[in-house]
Amino acid sequence: MIIVRAASLLDLDLRRVIEGIAKIAEGFRSRRSRLQENVAKVLELLLRVAGVYQLVVDECSDGGMCDGYRDAIFIDFVRALRERVAIDTNVVYGGLHSQLWEYPEHVHSIIMPYCLLLELYAHEAQARDAYEKLRSELAGLLISEVRELRVPVDYRVSQRPCEVGMALESDTRAILVIADVRAYNKVFKDLGRRSVLLTPKPLNEVRFTQSENSRRASYAYHAIAQLKALSGNRSIAEALQQLGISISVRLI
Repeated sequence: MIIVRAASLLDLDLRRVIEGIAKIAEGFRSRRSRLQENVAKVLELLLRVAGVYQLVVDECSDGGMCDGYRDAIFIDFVRALRERVAIDTNVVYGGLHSQLWEYPEHVHSIIMPYCLLLELYAHEAQARDAYEKLRSELAGLLISEVRELRVPVDYRVSQRPCEVGMALESDTRAILVIADVRAYNKVFKDLGRRSVLLTPKPLNEVRFTQSENSRRASYAYHAIAQLKALSGNRSIAEALQQLGISISVRLI
């Protein structure tokens, strides 16, 4: 059993709740190599969607574009960039919705290729094993999130896999943002597209460019709430049980 202990929302000790999230991430990282691969994949996906990990800027094809924003949370980069960015499916699974809910006024800066939605719909329809059952439920929830946020969709980009469709069909003025290092190196860079590589980092290691302490605490509270809600979802709980995983989130 995995037991997650987190501080109450009434607890004003911000450090305590951040340390709680850090322990979740560190506990998974230290045990990952000893877990069965399918168990590790399930837990990693769940923690990313919940927000225990957040996407940060890792590398830019145009080196100067990243200046001052390496290891910074993605939404801070978007706010400073003032250009439109097209995202891949892994960015959505990486918890983009959490960052957009913090700054919904920047939703218009994000473009979702239609191929991304097609991949989410395909994942929602596939449930052949425990991992796919979990991903199916998460895909449906994430589709609802991006719809509610009203993230713009580029229906011209439909080719799959989506990384290829983005590289060949996206507006050449858009910056392509991906959370897959192999596709970034072998597709986007080779085709000379302006692109950004994101990587997931534990929330306690994420850099915020302003109001760092209060924002990190806010994200930590949000991650706890999401993890509790997701682990209490019946379909997700059944998928976890098939792999012998039990998650209990306790607010103390």
